[in-house]
Amino acid sequence: MKETVLPESFNDSPSSNGIFKFEGVMPAGTLMGPVSSLYAVVTGKYVHLEWSAPYFGNVTGYNIYRNDTLLNTQPWPNTVYDDVYAPDGLQIYCVIAVYSMNESEAVCAEAWINMSPATNLNAVVTENHVHLEWTAPSSGNQTGYNVYRDNTLLNSQPVFSPVYNDLYVASGQNVYCIKSCLFDD
Repeated sequence: MKETVLPESFNDSPSSNGIFKFEGVMPAGTLMGPVSSLYAVVTGKYVHLEWSAPYFGNVTGYNIYRNDTLLNTQPWPNTVYDDVYAPDGLQIYCVIAVYSMNESEAVCAEAWINMSPATNLNAVVTENHVHLEWTAPSSGNQTGYNVYRDNTLLNSQPVFSPVYNDLYVASGQNVYCIKSCLFDD
């Protein structure tokens, strides 16, 4: 994101009781109001962004960022933007008003994109062992899985393939659950 740089000093008047009095003409382009009321609505992998234009200044467009990556190639002309395939996990969207000489400060909103679930979980029981297999999600950017038996996490490290063997299971009824996850390196 571009840093706002103001002219050397355009307020050279002395202070009175700790308050500065502005005397003179404000150089053009120094007041760059930010957007307001930014919100993000998530529907699946789709994120709808909407915001209010700055209260002052002559905006030429907007730059929209997801996690510090600029999403538009030219200043966006509207106060609505749709990210049609956002990655899984927490996304930070920031909007910056673009002016002819500079940019405003960023205003940001968070959006949580749920990961696609694993499907077709199958369990094969052999004596006291349970062999689990499932179908990996066809979309999304999950990096592994957590395996649960009766709401208890079984794996201490991420499971990276759609197969898990639960060894030495006590007899009785058990409920298994597979959750797609994002794991940091």
